[in-house]
Amino acid sequence: YLKAKVDPSLQAPELQNCLNQVGAKLLIAAETDVMQNYYQTIHSLAPELADCAAGQLHSEKLPELRTVVLTGDQPPPSSLTHLENNTPSVLISPPSGVPQDLSNLMEVGLNPSGGWVNVQTRDKRMGTTGSPKGALLSHRNIINGALQFCKMLGFNKSHRFCIQMQCCHIANGVCTLIGGLHAGFAIVYPSPKFEPRSSINAINQERCTIVYGTPSMYVDMIMTVKELGVTVNNLEVALVAGAMLPEHLARQISLVLPIQRFCQGYGMTEGVPFFGSGLEDSPVETFTTVGKAVPFVEFKVVDKEGKMVPMGSPGELWVRGYIIMLGYWGDEAKTRETITADGWLKTGDQVILLESGHCKVVGRLKEAIIRGSDNVFPKEIEEFFLSHPDVVDAQAFGVPDARWGEEICLCVRPRDGATIIEEDIRSFCQGKPNLPLQPNLPFQPNLPFQPNLPLQHKLPLQPNLPLQPNLPLPP
Repeated sequence: YLKAKVDPSLQAPELQNCLNQVGAKLLIAAETDVMQNYYQTIHSLAPELADCAAGQLHSEKLPELRTVVLTGDQPPPSSLTHLENNTPSVLISPPSGVPQDLSNLMEVGLNPSGGWVNVQTRDKRMGTTGSPKGALLSHRNIINGALQFCKMLGFNKSHRFCIQMQCCHIANGVCTLIGGLHAGFAIVYPSPKFEPRSSINAINQERCTIVYGTPSMYVDMIMTVKELGVTVNNLEVALVAGAMLPEHLARQISLVLPIQRFCQGYGMTEGVPFFGSGLEDSPVETFTTVGKAVPFVEFKVVDKEGKMVPMGSPGELWVRGYIIMLGYWGDEAKTRETITADGWLKTGDQVILLESGHCKVVGRLKEAIIRGSDNVFPKEIEEFFLSHPDVVDAQAFGVPDARWGEEICLCVRPRDGATIIEEDIRSFCQGKPNLPLQPNLPFQPNLPFQPNLPLQHKLPLQPNLPLQPNLPLPP
């Protein structure tokens, strides 16, 4: 049995690719979302829905799909199966021989070929080309990963978890949904999509003790709390994923959303989680590292030839153990490229493993901006500009350049009420000889902000991407 989770923001061509990639026979979706009408999207791919009987779809563009199930208030055409919003969830029995109890399921460690597996699609955005890759995760990956993560971070049944990430994100599905079954904590979803006002209301009304989100989400929450003039109570833990939490932002969170501790989490679709902040971690370790490794997993840091580097030296992180995926669904070549013959997953992340067991993420090897002969990691630039008093978010990325191969672009998000122009940024850079910025640094306006998605740090040069050296930053 396969379960494939897809991003609800996918447009018709992307959805078609994902469904066909896994050979989906059943599609379950809401009728509408905040941004789009799913029935219209599905109907554009399968106009045959208008004339077929329920469960008997035969579509030219979706040849394997037979059944479409929509949830909502309005009955759809008779060709679709409909679940009203107040309809109890249907429980599907697992394959014969699989224990019903979750703890026994964890101990058994299902044979991936004989049980259920999960296909997590990786959506490539921001101008990249190619189809999304389906990371094939087994029960053994998911159940054990969630268990160990919750133990490391000290989550238990007394907690109430406010989740701001969408369910399509792997960290949400593993660390919170399955983690909640392990630890017994309550789960609160404030809204279908991230909306800071809904999050603040849910935290107070549902007495949430843990909030989970990206750094950009916390920026919006802080601004919303100040705007509304409300007080946030009950919070104990701020769980951060998707990017490192800058120390200055952590201090703002401590003032506006009073909490007892921060928890960093680090992993990837191909393996979640790898590292997490433990109960014993100091504030310095929490702000500068992604914590310690989950138990019973092997980690090593290697150079370009695949040889281990000394402890404390940067290199690519390789991972081996129960936590990594089985492979990419339907793509053996990509699987062999990513997982070695002896089972090591090449993460593509450059990290430093410390003697204490903590891990520092330097950046994505594929995201390194190669300017001339210099390798520049966006994270270095972003952390520098986040120390600017009027900057609440900063994102650096590379674009093709005829002279340098790649040039560095920067987009900053001012704090509420502040205005930042190009001269402000250049003045802030003066006297910083180690900062890899040049006088002809172009600025990119109107970069789309997607709090649920990491930024794509490699942008192809396109006609609709203006790059002008003297273009001011948007307020």
